[in-house]
Amino acid sequence: RSQCSSLSSAKQWTTHFTGVGHERHGISGFTKREYQKDDPVGKKEAPDRKKLVNGSDIEVLTYPEILDSAGHSCGLINPLPLWPPLELKNGFCISGMLTPPESDRWVYPEDFADEVTEFGYEIDVQYGDRPYGFIDDDLFTESVSLAQMKEDMFRVLNTRIGFAKHMIEKRDLDLLYCLFKSMDIIQHAFWVHMANGHEEFSNCIYSCYR
Repeated sequence: RSQCSSLSSAKQWTTHFTGVGHERHGISGFTKREYQKDDPVGKKEAPDRKKLVNGSDIEVLTYPEILDSAGHSCGLINPLPLWPPLELKNGFCISGMLTPPESDRWVYPEDFADEVTEFGYEIDVQYGDRPYGFIDDDLFTESVSLAQMKEDMFRVLNTRIGFAKHMIEKRDLDLLYCLFKSMDIIQHAFWVHMANGHEEFSNCIYSCYR
């Protein structure tokens, strides 16, 4: 069975980018409500994108901002939960799965967007009205097959790997960060098929990590 990412993982990603706990950085989950430890475990639904947290809700500086202010060059590809993209003076930021699909603010600086788009880079895959990259238990009963999801995740992953390599070769950065989120989501969707030995998807997770 598939499940979307735990509500607490946004808290953990923000701690990674700030070095402090959620009591200081202010993010307790993907949605703008206090995360409760006794929330029911089991079926999870993709969060309402209108209630998603974003980078403006973070109450302290992130380490890329600190490095940037000290004159270091940073490139961020798909950071969570940093939308809108950080306005780094000495580098760039491409926001990820919390980017509203209708927004044109997903790359900074703005004139870098053309190069990113021409490369074929995708923020992520949006299924229906779900936020980018979120899956839930109802997804596969609608219009998305496992085969289609596998194709989507590997396409996004391979393009992101290619773009990260492109930036390594083209830019002299002090820090390059890239999140390969397919390696997380693919386990939510395909772990049970590997465990059960379903021939079509039994090597799916292994292939993704490889």
